[in-house]
Amino acid sequence: MLRSGLDLSRGRSFDPLAEPLPQARLDGIWAFHLRPAPFGESRLVVRTRGRGRPRWLTRPFDLTLGEPAHFIMQTRQFHNLRTRVGRET
Repeated sequence: MLRSGLDLSRGRSFDPLAEPLPQARLDGIWAFHLRPAPFGESRLVVRTRGRGRPRWLTRPFDLTLGEPAHFIMQTRQFHNLRTRVGRET
């Protein structure tokens, strides 16, 4: 699991478990799970969750830049992973 916290007012990372939460922030988690699939195969499940405050500031950014960038990055990662394990589908 990967976790990221960004203090928007300072432009630096923060640890949400060790520091007070900044007023303006982005916080996200990215988790990878291998699940058994039929016929001895495995399925990779990726889960993401993010939130930002204040919403009026972070929501437009997320919709216009964050989501498309994340989709492109994750699609490329899956393609590279599929190539490395030797299975093209």
